[in-house]
Amino acid sequence: MASSTPTLILVAYYAPPVRGIASYRVRWMAEGLLARGWRVVAVLPEAPLHRIAPGDGLPDGVEVIRVPNPEPSRWFSRVRGRPTIDGASVEDTAADDPASRGGSTGVLRDLVRNVLYVPDARFPWIGAAAEAVRRRIRDAEGPTVVYSTSVPFSAHFAAMRGRGDSGVPWVAEYRDPWGIVPPQVGRRPGWRRALDARLDTEVLRAADAVVFTSESVRRAYLARAPFLRAERVGVVRNGWLRAAPDAAPGPGDPLRLVWVGTVNDSRFLDPLLRAVATAVAGGRACRIRVLGAPEPWIEALERIGCAPTADVVGDEGWLDLAGFVPPDAVPDELAAASATLLLQPRPDPEVNVAAKLFDYVAARRPVLAWLPRDGEMAEILRAGADPWFVDGTPGDVGRAIRELGAAQDEGRLAGPRVAEERIAPYSRTEGVRRLDAFLRGVLAGGDR
Repeated sequence: MASSTPTLILVAYYAPPVRGIASYRVRWMAEGLLARGWRVVAVLPEAPLHRIAPGDGLPDGVEVIRVPNPEPSRWFSRVRGRPTIDGASVEDTAADDPASRGGSTGVLRDLVRNVLYVPDARFPWIGAAAEAVRRRIRDAEGPTVVYSTSVPFSAHFAAMRGRGDSGVPWVAEYRDPWGIVPPQVGRRPGWRRALDARLDTEVLRAADAVVFTSESVRRAYLARAPFLRAERVGVVRNGWLRAAPDAAPGPGDPLRLVWVGTVNDSRFLDPLLRAVATAVAGGRACRIRVLGAPEPWIEALERIGCAPTADVVGDEGWLDLAGFVPPDAVPDELAAASATLLLQPRPDPEVNVAAKLFDYVAARRPVLAWLPRDGEMAEILRAGADPWFVDGTPGDVGRAIRELGAAQDEGRLAGPRVAEERIAPYSRTEGVRRLDAFLRGVLAGGDR
């Protein structure tokens, strides 16, 4: 007798113990679906080129299948003498940085990326991952769904080949847009952009359903890919892990501004750093705590003519470059903030919603935000947070800092700034509920 327990065959390149938001998303989706009665099988690569969090893994109960991962980035990293972390080379994220593209090395890198890396640098794992999916479909009992998540987009081609003509439905998840709706980072020549758009279309036409992580990207794809049916395109946002405790600074405490994550462009930091430097010089006790890579902040300091001396950076300075912290520690860090910082002023409203936005929502602290006010992130902030919008000039950022400082001195920033019911729609629990309903709709073959 066939089992009635549904099986999800999850094809993902990034998963625990790899660090990063993509990996954390895979973990909470797997954990949540297990709790909702799914059998979860994860098809993952062996030893991906990325930072590893020792001891961190997928939840108990997930069947893990590791496949060979002969990616060329490993060889190129050795040839170029790149440093290693935990014995493996660090992923080459600098390839999308225009500043790193000069000289013969940059030309060679571009040639490799555009000609060899199709659909992306992880292409060599497609065959082994597809075979693992094919075998697991043959062994499956009961209703089964194949679910691939990108980036890298090679995961979709592994799922497509593995599913084959089995009749098992396949769902392709896009954490970032690709070719039809170009991503916000990186540059490609016209012929490669056309190739990516064709490959993107191939995936979208072959998949039974598609999931995006923001309404903005979903709308953009529906507008540019008329063959997509709206009922087979869903949205499962990233969400917050847990609501933050009440640990807000009080009157007399320094104004504490907290940043989480990476910096898309260090130039976005210039008005903030100028404003804070001015406030500190004027006697305002203020401190920025950075939970992320320090390099963009040092670069911005130097650009605005502020030397990273001990009275600026470090234990006694106003810029605390704390580095990355485990995701489970983020809520407590944000709970102790006077305000959180969100600087993503790209004019294109089709950008994805920053994953850290949901941690900011859960913290229920003021959010000092420089971003398009007609975009989805601003919409979420208005619905579930306490936004303090700025226009990105040092003067306007300085005004906001003065007003936040006055509000803290007067006790108006004490305690949560937003009611719990306003943040509930943005939790990971709600995300898993939406994903579970969407997948069961796929299995039923009806509207989703």
